[in-house]
Amino acid sequence: MPKYIKFLLVLIGMAILFHGNPAQAADIDCNDIRTGTKVWWDGSELRPGQIGRITVLKDTPLYKLNGEQLSYSRTLKAGEVYRVYAFKPGLLSVGGGLYVKRDTLISYQTPSKIKLQIVACVYKKDTQLKSEAQQMIVVKKSSVKTAATLQTYQKQNGKWMQASSPVAAVIGKEGMGKTKEGDARTPYGTYRLGTSFGWGPKPSGMSYPFKAITSNDYWVDDVSSADYNKWITYTGNPYTRWQSFERMNHPLYKYGIVIRYNEDPIIKGEGSAIFLHIKTSGTAYTLGCTAIAEKELVKILQWLEPAKKPIIVME
Repeated sequence: MPKYIKFLLVLIGMAILFHGNPAQAADIDCNDIRTGTKVWWDGSELRPGQIGRITVLKDTPLYKLNGEQLSYSRTLKAGEVYRVYAFKPGLLSVGGGLYVKRDTLISYQTPSKIKLQIVACVYKKDTQLKSEAQQMIVVKKSSVKTAATLQTYQKQNGKWMQASSPVAAVIGKEGMGKTKEGDARTPYGTYRLGTSFGWGPKPSGMSYPFKAITSNDYWVDDVSSADYNKWITYTGNPYTRWQSFERMNHPLYKYGIVIRYNEDPIIKGEGSAIFLHIKTSGTAYTLGCTAIAEKELVKILQWLEPAKKPIIVME
């Protein structure tokens, strides 16, 4: 069975599951789950390590566990909901070494097995990418929907250390959380970086791959085309080949880096042309990319080293 068909079947199974029919869902293959996938459980995001949740029915004590001894911390109020990460005999952990007693004062619920598997797969993929990488770009969204900060990190003696100060970035017009082509959202997740590119002169001192843009370069976002989410160099009339495309000699693509979103396999309609590129003073948002000032992006291009398997984390 072709991999993209298998992935579509997994998505259908996930949709069935998330709409309340878990009996029809089967175990999943982590290879078919994308990094950045969010799993929702009754309107709340399921977090890595979470095994369930409690709803406080009546005010109940929260305890700190020191060895085998419980000491009172505070009181949880009726109606509050907390994630649960572990359990001990008669106790449920809400994180941070804090526990509630498993009694009639709380209601304990667990998500479906498939939901837990998906969260575990995403965490495993993110962890693997971060363990392999020696350089990392982190984009953190802000309280303003289209704004974010970007900062670089380098691994030293197995620990991530800041390599730069945070700089201002803009993200998708509709914020983060990409799910489909044209939704104007920047993806969540951890991704490898592809080639850098630009129609401007290659910055001096670069060791990272750089692809010079010509007037014949296009990134295809036509979901009906076999070229979907690919950089294609074509000397003919693009309008006779594709219904939709981006010209790579776009003003904001003077410099950029490919973010390897929606690859292996490429799923038509899942989103395309996700880059880190430059912004100008008039750039208020992107249509799914992340953009920073030209001088800051040039610094990153000069900093990146292919042997260090750089990644980008968008959160």
